[in-house]
Amino acid sequence: MAPTSTVDFDALRQDLLKAKLGELFTWSVPELLPTIGPSDPADFVRFEARRAELVHSCTDHLRALTDDQLLVIAKGPDDAAATRATWRSFQHDVINRLQEKIPPWYSGGFGHADHVAEFDYWAKMTRWTVEEVLCLSIGVEPRSIPREVILRLAAGDGLSARKPRSTVDYSHLSRPLQFLLRRYEQLNRRFDPEFNGWSVRPNEFIAWVERVEFEAHPEFLRLMKKYHSENGLVASPSTQAKEPDKREIDKIAQLFTAMAITKFGYDPEALKSPIPKEIVELAANIGISVSDDSVRKYLDIGAKFLPKEWKTNIR
Repeated sequence: MAPTSTVDFDALRQDLLKAKLGELFTWSVPELLPTIGPSDPADFVRFEARRAELVHSCTDHLRALTDDQLLVIAKGPDDAAATRATWRSFQHDVINRLQEKIPPWYSGGFGHADHVAEFDYWAKMTRWTVEEVLCLSIGVEPRSIPREVILRLAAGDGLSARKPRSTVDYSHLSRPLQFLLRRYEQLNRRFDPEFNGWSVRPNEFIAWVERVEFEAHPEFLRLMKKYHSENGLVASPSTQAKEPDKREIDKIAQLFTAMAITKFGYDPEALKSPIPKEIVELAANIGISVSDDSVRKYLDIGAKFLPKEWKTNIR
């Protein structure tokens, strides 16, 4: 053995601790970034408390050993096997049990800093699989949750990559996985209902997201709109058209209805009126396309504001 005067015993204790604990030695509570879906670091925090207790116990045990004992454990002769065996058996079962309970990276939600999607790379694609869109919509790198894993989870038995079944009970899974699989069902029913491997195209996804108010990662949506909108640009918030005010719509509808009544003889109380169709044809003559339903919709809105004596006021 080397002379004790040349040994850094603090470093030796760290080496012994690292070799004993393995992954538990370097594990730490991950950084969680804002993303889509449930987010709760409680599992990580609880696990860290148990890990820290174990590390403290092993560290105290090493500090209680003499320098000679440390050297024997590290690189002693064969006749000192008993000393090394004592160290190997110390907290052995506790370490094994804890290693089996290391929380998966998504345990606290899908905002794990090590698994954030490379949005710019993926957003430039012209199509994706449903599984890729599933991951990207929650901000996760698709390679972090491979298609095979998603299919096995969705199949419910964890054994085969079969088609997902709507009858599978996911209640035994963690909240993040339940969220993931429910979202997967929504995306499949919209983009690949027969599980034929259909692709998801950017414009179809954007239109659907906006129509049903599907929550998706804002950076993924921003880049998709940037790369796949007609002019290749996305309007900034300051230049985007504001949502029409209901009062403004009501006023316009009232004016529209008033003109239809006074200029075309429209009667809102009639069961059937040819006037909406005439207005549609009139608009078509100057190149404006509008449906009968749209015309009736705004005539009905405007008619709600007519006073009871409106007919007596017509000249």
